[in-house]
Amino acid sequence: MTSRLTKAFGIALTGLAAFLSASTGLAQADADDDRVGGNEAALWLVQRRPPPVPAAPAFPTVAPTSETTLSVGWAAPAEASDLVDYDVQYRALGQSAFVDWPHVGTATGATVTGLAAGTVYEVRVRASNGFGAGDWSGTVRARTAGTPAAGPVFHSPAEFSVAENTVAVGTLRASDADETDRITGYAIVGGTDSDHFVIDPQALLRFAAAPDFERPSDAAGENRYAVTVQASSGSGDRALTATQEITVTVTDADGEAPAPPASPRVSFDSTTAATATWVAPRNGGPPILDYDVRFRRSPGEGFTDASHEGTTTEAALSSTDSGWSFEVQVRASNDEGTGTWSEPGHGSPIELPDGFTIRAWAEGVTDARSMALGPNGTLFVGTRSDGGGRLYALRDEDGDHWAERVVTLARGLNRPNGVALGDGDLYVAENSRVLRYAGIEGRLDAPPEPRVVTDAFPGDRSHGWKFIRFGPDGHLYVPVGAPCNICLRDDPYASIGRLDVATGVFTVVARGVRNTVGFDWHPESGELWFTDNGRDWMGDDRPPDELNRLSRDGEHFGYPHCHGTDIPDPDFDDRPCGDFVAPVRELGPHVAALGMRFYTGEMFPAAYRNQVFIAEHGSWNRSSKIGYRIMLVRLRGNAATGYEPFATGWLQGESNWGRPVDVLVMRDGALLVSDDQAGIIYRISYAD
Repeated sequence: MTSRLTKAFGIALTGLAAFLSASTGLAQADADDDRVGGNEAALWLVQRRPPPVPAAPAFPTVAPTSETTLSVGWAAPAEASDLVDYDVQYRALGQSAFVDWPHVGTATGATVTGLAAGTVYEVRVRASNGFGAGDWSGTVRARTAGTPAAGPVFHSPAEFSVAENTVAVGTLRASDADETDRITGYAIVGGTDSDHFVIDPQALLRFAAAPDFERPSDAAGENRYAVTVQASSGSGDRALTATQEITVTVTDADGEAPAPPASPRVSFDSTTAATATWVAPRNGGPPILDYDVRFRRSPGEGFTDASHEGTTTEAALSSTDSGWSFEVQVRASNDEGTGTWSEPGHGSPIELPDGFTIRAWAEGVTDARSMALGPNGTLFVGTRSDGGGRLYALRDEDGDHWAERVVTLARGLNRPNGVALGDGDLYVAENSRVLRYAGIEGRLDAPPEPRVVTDAFPGDRSHGWKFIRFGPDGHLYVPVGAPCNICLRDDPYASIGRLDVATGVFTVVARGVRNTVGFDWHPESGELWFTDNGRDWMGDDRPPDELNRLSRDGEHFGYPHCHGTDIPDPDFDDRPCGDFVAPVRELGPHVAALGMRFYTGEMFPAAYRNQVFIAEHGSWNRSSKIGYRIMLVRLRGNAATGYEPFATGWLQGESNWGRPVDVLVMRDGALLVSDDQAGIIYRISYAD
């Protein structure tokens, strides 16, 4: 009886699978597949196939029709004969939540009204049929016509107080309500005492000449100055201004405590010890008797008092932990009292070109690996731990360049190295699968359960961790590393592929790639560039790591037959190196070149624009260590003209205290660097 029931149930499931295949176009599972038997194949089909909802439409076209309206059009998705409706959503750029726009029926167009003038909006579309709604299309941005109502907003105070004979007053700060419009400059436009002030290129409001406490008799307020400043943003018909009236009070220095010293200088003697030096401050009162010195390793820590006595302008600093940076403040005392703390001085063993500085942006991010920036400014960070991998979300809530909020979104993942953002959803690459966390930036405190996009990737441990990013075509690019040091395997091993996250279809676009953990698209040509790690055990100085360029789908980059430009492999020398695409640039041997980005920001000097930054994780089995640094590859067109150190110091002799993994360009143009050994996210900035 049991046997007859089992057989009948299997026949019913097989019939149901055949019906679904015929009526929906779904491919039936192969009953002869070695992995499942006939009835099990039908059961797998019924349980695992998604309902036949419509595919996501292509990117819509969006154009302004007036100051308050946008015209939206789109093409019907493939096989759209059973459509019943479209959904249309929009939001102003910078807002987290989309707004539904009423749309009924299958017309492939809509006019969104009631919008703000001169404002950038994001629009997306999805289709529905009797089974439900499909995925959203990609998001398209467009700006309504006209001049925006909002303009610059000042964040700097309206009142300042300075001691007499002090020139600097304070830094002006403003921002535009529309984040696509930058502040273009500041100017003095009025005020009773406007001729007493100037504004320098760094937006610092200054006295033209150091003021006295006693004002001329015809001056209003005796020791108070009034000036009106203006901030400008945008350009052309979007040029806007705002003004702020500022009052500056000059205080009497006689009989008071010393003024604060200038920022101290900090030089490192080792990874745990440094020396701070400073210049004695202006002092209009009794002689200085002593200095207080305090320091900390990062903005997330409290200050520690340094030992110092007397009037020497130098102090030794030490830490029980290897400190990658010290932030130091100094204040002076006399018989009238103790002055205020100086502005912080910073020092680090990391060496950078002149004008660049490095600070901690976040600490305590254990095993920090790949990074991805959300549309609302959240930094997502993956890790590489086996079975205990964490997924982080970091936020700088107050704009002070320190992520005071660190959220652990998930624990217990299997090497969640890769992170990428697509249409507001977070995609995470584990060793053998890709997960999706829907609408993540609005759900950091209560993350949703992830949906498995695909679990079809190989589970090999060797080179199984993945770096992922969405390309300009809207697809997710995923590498599959070679499962060995040197071997020849069929697809998808040693490749980079394009994953359609809506269907799970994976298409190989580049072969002969041993292990890439970083790639980016050229900001002008749109071509894919990537790093690749060379094989081991051919000696200290061979083969090189590589920076490569994919000019068309299907190109082969040599592994396992050829390394670098012309180094045949001793075990797989059956094909000449001329058969393969040579690297754009050979990198250092065994440096473990991982994350790479084209610099597209505006903070760094123009010479860095569209050049390549590469994080070199550092060698693991070379007789003398190499790497542990950020390198810069200079380009002219598609040719590499230079390969030079940009940030060094994580390696001290043969001892490394940190290992860079990934780089990311922030919206303000600063460069973030992740470090999986120190658990730090660094921020590199530039100022003239």
